[in-house]
Amino acid sequence: MLILRVSSKDELNSKYFRKKLKSIDERNFRYNNVVVLCSPETTVEVLYQANEMHMVGNQYLWVIANEEISDRHLDSINITTGMITGIRKRISTVGGHLNDFLAHLQKMHPGYSLNFILPTLQDFPLSAAYSYDAVWALARTFDILIKERNWTAATPLICHKPTPWLGGKNLLGSLRKNNMSGLNGPLHFNSEGYNDNAEMEILSLTTNDENITKFWAIGTWNVEGGLNLTEPAFTREIHSFENTTLTVVTLAEKPFIFKDITEDGPPAFRGFLIDVLNELKTQLKFSYTIFETPDQKYGAKNDDTGEWNGMVGQLVQKRAHIAVSALTITSEREDVVDFTKPYMDYGATILLKKPEQKYNVFAFLEPFNFQVWACILGSILIVGFILYILNRISPYSSFGTDEPDADAFNLSNSVWFAYGSLVQQGGEANPRASSGRMLSGFWWFFTLIMISTYTANLAAFLTVTRMDTPVRSVDDLAAQTSMPYGTVEDSSLYTFFKASSIGVYERMWDFMNNSNTFATTVEDGYAKVLSEDYAFIWENPSLDYLKLTNCDYTTIGRPFNMKGYGIALQEGMSLRDQLSISILKMQESGKMDELKGKWWPTENANCPAESSSQQSKASELGLNSVAGVFYVLALGVGISIVIVLIEIIWWLLRGEGKLKRPKPKNDKIVLEEVERIEIKHIPNDSTSSNGKRKIWTHVGNSV
Repeated sequence: MLILRVSSKDELNSKYFRKKLKSIDERNFRYNNVVVLCSPETTVEVLYQANEMHMVGNQYLWVIANEEISDRHLDSINITTGMITGIRKRISTVGGHLNDFLAHLQKMHPGYSLNFILPTLQDFPLSAAYSYDAVWALARTFDILIKERNWTAATPLICHKPTPWLGGKNLLGSLRKNNMSGLNGPLHFNSEGYNDNAEMEILSLTTNDENITKFWAIGTWNVEGGLNLTEPAFTREIHSFENTTLTVVTLAEKPFIFKDITEDGPPAFRGFLIDVLNELKTQLKFSYTIFETPDQKYGAKNDDTGEWNGMVGQLVQKRAHIAVSALTITSEREDVVDFTKPYMDYGATILLKKPEQKYNVFAFLEPFNFQVWACILGSILIVGFILYILNRISPYSSFGTDEPDADAFNLSNSVWFAYGSLVQQGGEANPRASSGRMLSGFWWFFTLIMISTYTANLAAFLTVTRMDTPVRSVDDLAAQTSMPYGTVEDSSLYTFFKASSIGVYERMWDFMNNSNTFATTVEDGYAKVLSEDYAFIWENPSLDYLKLTNCDYTTIGRPFNMKGYGIALQEGMSLRDQLSISILKMQESGKMDELKGKWWPTENANCPAESSSQQSKASELGLNSVAGVFYVLALGVGISIVIVLIEIIWWLLRGEGKLKRPKPKNDKIVLEEVERIEIKHIPNDSTSSNGKRKIWTHVGNSV
């Protein structure tokens, strides 16, 4: 057990106090017993902070040990869960002391109200009751001593030599002997001077038979009888709703609630939440009747009148016990109704009419923009031309010789070689000079990068659906005014935009409010999207279902304003805890996911589910993205030119001082006969008289 002692209310705002509370939670005990020894005001603040830190639950046993705590303090705690027990002094309402005390109190404070709640009177400081009883007991004892002629007059007071009053013993004896009663009940003082008849009242946070949760008296304690409890302490007695018929209010919204009109009788309801409600009904063994809220509203507060409409209003006015629909948990609604644990989390997205799909027969050109294609075409011509020049001026090329491929790299063939290399087909011949080979190598590297980049981007363009939507995010929507947009009036999103202090949402609220572009219902918002150029902002679970059943819709942007759906109940109903536990069990067992799969089918849906890639357009590659490849190609061109210059200089240094191409001579030709190779169908000019192939090898002045 932990005794929590707080010296002042200021200490509650310190980090030390928060750390002290956190240390309780970190002990991981099955039960944490906490005794609070504070003033009434500080006790209220302690429990408030503990509730904020989620430390008021069934694993915590809180004991409020303050005899002066009043009903007003207990009501201000405003906690409906957990196990909290209070101990306070019991005020008696028997006899004439109460009326006498109140009469004197009103004389001293004329504005003091006499409308007190009986049988426990806790609207004034307990010290006042003690003072009243003390004065009353002394006056009563004095009266008894005088009537019994046992009064001893007081001796003169001498300060330098005090002497005890001889009548003191008689006074104490009369107090112990005579039984009296006061505001604190019967007064009887024992030999040690303590009141043996002091009585304490035990209170516990409990739900009564009328489903009202508050602190109720569960017993008393006194010296003679000890602890006398009418109900067990440190338990949270929850009213059983077995065989109870509950009234349920709802609002149709697919797929949470479907409303089927019947010819005879009330409409029938089905859907995801009806299945959830039936599962809860099976677990908790209650029955229910259901009706739809007449105003077709979820629930919002009127700022002028303070009244609530919609399903929340039905609960506040006690016309229904619980509300089951796609109802968002908000702090404003929590002030007047109770919510279960969330059964589903969600965010808001933007619904648009799906634009017509455009097809382009030249889609294969889209991976690159026009600048890139122009540069590629120019590169083919430039590389082909430079390759032609290199072949002409390099002394080590085949140009000008008697060889069969001497003119293989004329201008047209050079350009064809560059194009063939680009499309991965190659040319008929390859350059022989080192300068031409260097240029070809860099060109091949260039084509490798360009073809790989084109292939990768082409796959994205051919598989991604082109969605040319005017807006792609909430920021885009807020930045434009040509397309109207809105949400459902008096919904949680309506309240979110209205109260938001974030710039983009403030601008959106001003636009929607000034233009009055709100939808009256969810179905009205859906219809506006198809009939008008309108963007509907709504919760993504409903929009996801809509996209699966109607292929004319699409959503854009990432979800925002993340919230949770919950089942709402009348404030103070203990059924909330039972429903929350059952919902958690359904989530842990997979039952909730099973029901979601039933009502949000990803298979056999009318429309295939959109992926994130289908909702955005693949970006074409600009020149900046591939400019480096062109730089590498230019480097290759430069290096090849340098090499050809080196070749020319080297030739001139080793030759006769001028550039000329060597002619083949008879003494420089060697006829080599290759043995054991039979060549059939060889022309006579390439075969010797004995049938062997002649290999002509140029062994002239070559390097």
